[in-house]
Amino acid sequence: MPTTINRIELPSPAPGTQRTLRVHRYGTPGARPKAYVQAALHADEIPGLLVAQHLLRGLEQAQAEGRIIGEVVVVPVANPIGLGQHVNGRLLGRFDFESTGNFNRGFPDLAPLALERLRGRLSVDPAANAALIRETLRAVLAEQRALRETEALKRALLDLAIDADYVFDLHCDGEALLHLYASRWQRDEAVALGADLGAAAILLEAEPGGNPFDEACAGPWWKLREALAGEGPVPLACFATTVELRGQADVNDDYAAADAAALLRFLQRRGVVAGEPGSMPEPRCEP
Repeated sequence: MPTTINRIELPSPAPGTQRTLRVHRYGTPGARPKAYVQAALHADEIPGLLVAQHLLRGLEQAQAEGRIIGEVVVVPVANPIGLGQHVNGRLLGRFDFESTGNFNRGFPDLAPLALERLRGRLSVDPAANAALIRETLRAVLAEQRALRETEALKRALLDLAIDADYVFDLHCDGEALLHLYASRWQRDEAVALGADLGAAAILLEAEPGGNPFDEACAGPWWKLREALAGEGPVPLACFATTVELRGQADVNDDYAAADAAALLRFLQRRGVVAGEPGSMPEPRCEP
């Protein structure tokens, strides 16, 4: 199928203004595995914007060659609201000016409502349970109301990612080497991604706190697995990670090209994209 580009309109914050999310889709909708990538949820963290552009080129080539096995969704500019936050010539973009706080906090926790609808419905088939849980999470999210622009942004991003097998949230730090955050229950995936990226540190978390985007995507799976223990197997069917692409000043075309190539190799190893990724590099660190 050809690449599609969709635009999601956000609620107008003021008369005469309108912001949109631009969404790039590759592969067949609904195909598995599904990967979701977004950049610059903190809008002052620029390195991810450049990595996303290189990633789009790689995906377009893979699409033209018929190598997209699953589905890949990319939002190369995840926070158009934050990109408009300039004060005295400085781009801010980390906190919402309308006082809802950090753009990467306060995403909906869908697990409690999903749990109510899943009790007594699981089977002995992990794949069937994963499909049921994804359907339930999507249904719960669809019922969430979002009246303000930032709330609608968070809901739209989560709607694009909630049923993905792999979620990559591209950030950066103030000054740092490349590192990533992931769940302590998904150590192997984190180590494999860190090896491809050449990560200098891998930080595994039990409870990130504040409901950031990665936890909103992957958290329901480990929460439901614990709550539904004994009712049927619940796989951890979403690996979500926050990738910190060095520091804010590390906007470098060579870095970005290498990082995008590493993400593509990881997608190849996980069967999202066909092709030979080469041998796995030795990890630079232990989590």
